[in-house]
Amino acid sequence: MFFMTEKIRELIVSKKIVSSDALSSIEKEAKEKKVDPLELLYEKETIHDEQLGALLSEAYGVPFADLQQETIEEGVFTIIPQIVAESQGVVAFQRVPDGVKIGMIDPGDLSMRHLLEK
Repeated sequence: MFFMTEKIRELIVSKKIVSSDALSSIEKEAKEKKVDPLELLYEKETIHDEQLGALLSEAYGVPFADLQQETIEEGVFTIIPQIVAESQGVVAFQRVPDGVKIGMIDPGDLSMRHLLEK
């Protein structure tokens, strides 16, 4: 679950995903249904996967990679053991000169990031 912060709200309006008035209406409906406004925007198909990923990455200051557009080599994919990948929501997806690019469900998980850096 994601939480709509003021930064995310500003980005949604500035990128013209929805107007400020429409977003206020969504937020009101989300409050009544006791769900996160981002989830409601997604359920109503107002925002799509790629948009949501790019929006959250910009809001939290982390790089965004659309893994649907990446070809993951077998050797790179197996760098992280499957049990760790599944339980922690991480995947190695590209080898680069200075290491490996990693995708994470929660890029704010500093303990996992430090473990992967080792």
